[in-house]
Amino acid sequence: MAALVQLSAFNVYVPGFPAAGETLVYNTFSGGSVVLDDGYLEGLRAGVHSGDEEELSHPDLGVLAEGRATEERQFIEWLRGVKEDRRTISALVTTSYACNLACTYCFQEKMMSGQVMSAETAAATVAFLGGRVTEVRPEKVELVFIGGEPLLHPHLIERIAGELGPACRAAGARFGFQIITNGTLLTPALVERLLPLGLDLVQVTIDGDECSHGITRVDRKGRNSFHATWSAVLACAPLVPVALQGNYTEENLHGFLPLLERARRDGLDPARVPRIKFKPALASIGTPDDAGIDACTWSDARPEVQLALGDAVRAFGYRPHDHLELGPCAIHQINHFSIGAEGLVYKCPGFVGKPEWATGNVREGVSERHRQLNRLANTRECGGCGYRPACAGGCMAIQWVAAGAPEGVNCEKSYFDTVGVDVLKRNYFLDTLPPDEAEAAIAGLPGRVELPRVVPGPAPNPGPAPRLYQIRAPAAHAEATP
Repeated sequence: MAALVQLSAFNVYVPGFPAAGETLVYNTFSGGSVVLDDGYLEGLRAGVHSGDEEELSHPDLGVLAEGRATEERQFIEWLRGVKEDRRTISALVTTSYACNLACTYCFQEKMMSGQVMSAETAAATVAFLGGRVTEVRPEKVELVFIGGEPLLHPHLIERIAGELGPACRAAGARFGFQIITNGTLLTPALVERLLPLGLDLVQVTIDGDECSHGITRVDRKGRNSFHATWSAVLACAPLVPVALQGNYTEENLHGFLPLLERARRDGLDPARVPRIKFKPALASIGTPDDAGIDACTWSDARPEVQLALGDAVRAFGYRPHDHLELGPCAIHQINHFSIGAEGLVYKCPGFVGKPEWATGNVREGVSERHRQLNRLANTRECGGCGYRPACAGGCMAIQWVAAGAPEGVNCEKSYFDTVGVDVLKRNYFLDTLPPDEAEAAIAGLPGRVELPRVVPGPAPNPGPAPRLYQIRAPAAHAEATP
């Protein structure tokens, strides 16, 4: 144990918690946490060991490390393993650049040309992914179908999954796929057709209850899409797991608590909902200027609101997403392929629809650029930041597009600094206390915000309205027509 001379560079410390004189220590590399007496912790910082530190150095905890150089090598090897992982081939398949909604914050708005994947491109997509399976020999193959709205063209999902699934299974790989949809075209009959092909989850986007959802998610005629979406969720959840995602803005935030109340009232079984993720309507690559947060980043997205929403999801018996896991994302994985409706292959979903960032196509395969982008070591710019295992440089796509070259990272340190401590406190209570006691302890944490339940007030009065003049007299009274 003499070699274990220092605390890990990946430790996050929560002093004075869970009690005075104690510090909760969380390791972002291992995901383990431990409570240490402050005196003992100070001794470790001073290099004084009592001889019982073996548990703290266990890989499942990792609070103590042999040294910075050794730990850095371990991190680099781990990230290389993520980049070169051959156990899983994943692909995001965009079946069209068309949608039946007109969401106010749509990050794909500028690419919604209406183009639909052709039958020939669908066949080439199957051949391309099948070729990767033959070459890589993965344990599993995971597809996600998106659009636009993928259920505008379910025949493409049926064709691609129906042909690729048997090929994967014949090669000894498990096959499954998910659909990310607005839910308005989702039906039990469609789900029953897709289940034998490998459908294992549907993610439906819903922005609160009927009052708030209609602010941001309307159809092409401006009509509220809530009832079509919610009816589909209730009808299909007994058949296939349905994850919910909601995108909040200042204008629609008031509807998220009522949505959770309605979910329980309408009998939406928590066992059929793997996760509920309420997140800010992030402005992203190609998003309208009024879409939301100024960049594809979580750091300026009112973290106290995200925490409050997570608390509410859990309080109603559902499972929220993990607020500490932002990466490493698909851009780091050599065996992830984002495929556009035109058949171009991209390094990650953030580039789809931007041909200048393509790294190949489904007819000819990927280019050397695909491998070059995967080998980039942009996280060197992060220095010794202890959040790297949970972030890996953030959403680098937004940074690369802004720079016009694959340079730089999108730092999320301020997000972790503001959210991390509060999330760790919550996780500690959830891990160590019975559910009811944990929720009571979380409710007593300082700094929690109350979520709104009513529509925000009107905008400030801009001044006196202009005079209105009647320029045409009303028509004479006429009998009402039926």
